[in-house]
Amino acid sequence: MEAANKAKVAEIDAESKIISTKRLVEGTKEEIEVKTIQVFKNQKDALVAEAKTKQEPNWEFYNKHKLFFTRYISK
Repeated sequence: MEAANKAKVAEIDAESKIISTKRLVEGTKEEIEVKTIQVFKNQKDALVAEAKTKQEPNWEFYNKHKLFFTRYISK
């Protein structure tokens, strides 16, 4: 009888370890997903910022419409 109880306790212990390991793995997967999304978001932000710094003003357009810019926009 005592051996059967020990076997049952060992079985329950093993099952609980399996369940806790599965939960740990699921939590780690979610954490990896969140970090991956953050990396891609940061990478996108970096690319956008880089593109903005590389844009040069369109002086040709400005010179063509200089009168408009000086009269209407500067007021």
